[in-house]
Amino acid sequence: MSKIEENLNIVEENIQASCERASRSRDEVSLVAVTKTATPEQVVEAVRLGCTDLGENRLQHFSEIRQAAESSEEISRQLPSLRWHMIGHMQRNKAKHFLPLMDLLHSLESLKLAGVLNKLLAEEGRKLEAFIQVNCSHEEQKYGVPAGEAGEFAAKLAEHENIIPAGIMTMAAFEASEKQLHETFALARETMLNARSALPEKLQKSFSRLSMGMTNDYPIAIEEGATDLRIGSAIFA
Repeated sequence: MSKIEENLNIVEENIQASCERASRSRDEVSLVAVTKTATPEQVVEAVRLGCTDLGENRLQHFSEIRQAAESSEEISRQLPSLRWHMIGHMQRNKAKHFLPLMDLLHSLESLKLAGVLNKLLAEEGRKLEAFIQVNCSHEEQKYGVPAGEAGEFAAKLAEHENIIPAGIMTMAAFEASEKQLHETFALARETMLNARSALPEKLQKSFSRLSMGMTNDYPIAIEEGATDLRIGSAIFA
């Protein structure tokens, strides 16, 4: 058994246990394998082992690992089911470079960026699911819409017809206590529900996801309702 397979087994056991504690179905939670510290070979192995959602935030590395996965004969049968997630801050001038690489964006916190993406998407004739990034940890250095402004942001985002609002993404403070983690993730859940009510009715049903939980805190995120976990070092370290 390889180290990555061993790590994935541990992560899966932890997800299962957290779902049981929260009386949730395992099917409600998706694992996004964050590849920013992984080699292309490790990414190919992770896909071979069943990881179909891959997250990245660096343009060059994103291109390299996607090319490696798509050129691997070993995993070619899985390619139609792979989803590529952009999980980091994206500058407007980089949008045209990232867009061909990603299927889903986790870090939308600027209406100006939404406008750029909407125009590019219209030119390509496609739509893009996007999470609204919300700063639920109240850290000044973190990107994200303030929780109290998420509803207004969502309502304005809905005017961009080529972007499908998927839910809320947040990051907890790295050294947060267990109590603080629960508070941060509970606020994200509450924010998602409030922001959903600000959306047009046709968009409310799909706006139900919570992208939260990383290597250091994903069990608590699951207990608070996370649907999309972004886990990197616990898999690839």
